[in-house]
Amino acid sequence: MKNDNNTYDIFLSYRRVGGFETAKHLFDLLVRDGYRVSFDIDTLRSGDFDIQLLHRIDQCTDFILILNAGAFDRSIDPASDRNKDWMRIELAYALEKKKNIIPIMLNGFTDFPDNLPDDIAAVERKNGPKYDSYYFDAFYHKLLRFLESEPIINTTTNKNDWDNSNDDSLLKIRTDLACRVLIDGEERATAHPDKITRIPLRGGSYQLQFVSLENEADKITIDTYRIEKDIEELYTVSLLPVKQTRKEKEERAIRREKEEEERKKRAQEEAEQERKRKAEMAARKENVVMPNYEGIPVCIPIPDIQLGGRLYPVNQYGKWGFAYHSGKIAIPCQYDQVWDFLEVGFDYIARVNIRGKFGFISMSGDEITPVTYNHAEDFSEGLAAVRLQNGKWGYIDATGKEIIPPIYDFAESFSCGRARVKIGRQESYIEIPKGNTPPHENKESAPLPENPNLTIVTEEGKYGFADHSGRVVIPCQYDQAWKFSDGLARVNIRGNFGFIDVNGRTVIPIEYNYAEDFSEGLAVVRHRTGKWGYIDTTGREAIPAQFNFAESFSYGIAKVRLDGKQGCIDKTGKWIK
Repeated sequence: MKNDNNTYDIFLSYRRVGGFETAKHLFDLLVRDGYRVSFDIDTLRSGDFDIQLLHRIDQCTDFILILNAGAFDRSIDPASDRNKDWMRIELAYALEKKKNIIPIMLNGFTDFPDNLPDDIAAVERKNGPKYDSYYFDAFYHKLLRFLESEPIINTTTNKNDWDNSNDDSLLKIRTDLACRVLIDGEERATAHPDKITRIPLRGGSYQLQFVSLENEADKITIDTYRIEKDIEELYTVSLLPVKQTRKEKEERAIRREKEEEERKKRAQEEAEQERKRKAEMAARKENVVMPNYEGIPVCIPIPDIQLGGRLYPVNQYGKWGFAYHSGKIAIPCQYDQVWDFLEVGFDYIARVNIRGKFGFISMSGDEITPVTYNHAEDFSEGLAAVRLQNGKWGYIDATGKEIIPPIYDFAESFSCGRARVKIGRQESYIEIPKGNTPPHENKESAPLPENPNLTIVTEEGKYGFADHSGRVVIPCQYDQAWKFSDGLARVNIRGNFGFIDVNGRTVIPIEYNYAEDFSEGLAVVRHRTGKWGYIDTTGREAIPAQFNFAESFSYGIAKVRLDGKQGCIDKTGKWIK
């Protein structure tokens, strides 16, 4: 198609199949905007190459190359006739004449082939705008910036100011913070809170971005903003909430950092106190306090004596073991969990856990059973309930010998000579076997002793207590429950601890942050203030809550820590020197 003067500034090169529609669209827009464009539509680009097209390329400054999927298939085919490859001839000539070549890659064209012929291989180094049919206006505006030609009409308008001459709509921006305004990734204006900022636009879809001048982290991005033709539209930018959210995040990060520093500092101080304590213990003989027969504390200057034959759980570097009262390690810290030593016959046995497996050890640290059970309960009345890897429960004695075969789907500890078990959905009670007699099942109620021991039961995730017939006597309403001790059982509801009696009556309010079982008539409790103290079985405060940490009483004394000082107290709360 020729213009009136038969002169051209822009040459459009394309494949008839796949590129014609885009080439025609660009031709219409460029001509409308005053450019002289060579677009060979008359011959429909068929047959042998028309040499006259080379003269048009000679006239042109810009050479626009439309690349659809497979655009170079003919050019890289050795069997193809070069004289019929119009696009290759045009491109090779434009490269030879050093024209401003602008490749436009349509959807489907991914990259240049590796084996382009030598006469057109240099096109790989040419740049052009990315074609986008959805944001076509933005693509076309960028294309104009790649052109070196000038339009022959409206010559007083610079092509970099296309938006002011051709736009038909107006975007008005109101903002609460000074910000840069970017449209399709290009900065178009700076908006201020004290005035309306006006930006001319053509009707279409755009990406808007508003970036605070105060802090570039405060920004708003609108991926798809559409403005119709011939309208004025007001857009309000709210950057203050974005700024406030960022500042709150930064303040939270600073607080977390300070809290972490304080935590590390406290840990270092506690580690240093522990180091000094161990150094003092190593430098002198430890005076271990023991009660005499009248309950009057006396000092026995013998290091590392076991207090009443008892070892205490200790933790080092996340692992658990046992230590003497003096602090010296008796059984290395190698377990993930440990429980207190319990008297079983003439022995003391403790339950331990390594990587989710359970077993039992003696006070010498020797394994009574391998640490291989999927679960295990403490020994009760000489037997311990254990669950094997196949999920079945059975019972072992203090030597690790299997006393009751693992045939049950569930089993509880023995209490008053009986234990509740389940096979499938059938629940029953078994009695401790005598000699070689197998355990006796009793599915009916049996006479209860005068002061029955109640068994912990669970229903739908809640805990309660049942008698030996299986009858629930204290409803399952607690999040956790423990065995009765000194006539009271410790219970937990929503993280708060308290105590109930055998009738289910709340004797001590369920209001403590933590509590241990009663031991020697006193229970250690932690108040909401974080301080530890001791109460008696009536709930009366026996020793005021003043300690940073406290343990249960054993043989008349208890370990406590107060403001960095660590030692033992008696049942009156007095420190034992």
